[in-house]
Amino acid sequence: MKARFITMQPSVKVVDVGGGYCDVFICLNGQEKTESYEIDGEPKEETFIEYDYNEFRTTAEDAENAKRNPEKYIDYVSEKEKTAEEGIAELTAALEVTQEAVDYLLFGGDA
Repeated sequence: MKARFITMQPSVKVVDVGGGYCDVFICLNGQEKTESYEIDGEPKEETFIEYDYNEFRTTAEDAENAKRNPEKYIDYVSEKEKTAEEGIAELTAALEVTQEAVDYLLFGGDA
């Protein structure tokens, strides 16, 4: 993906969002470009820096790896964060397995 900025950007910017997660912003291979356009019949020109760009949320450990090797993370796609419903379903499933294990221990294999 490409992104445009009016100022130079660091190769990697990491923002701690808490809970052991960080947002990572990667800008590589910046090239200064100029674009011409018209507003109300008046010619305008805009200069910007276009980067190969990626942003994602990941663990603090992966964020540190991205700082050291941003080129390896330019196409990285993080795992989708769970929605509240997905988290509840996962917890419910884990509790059911645990209850089955407890029943087995208390009542034997025929419970």
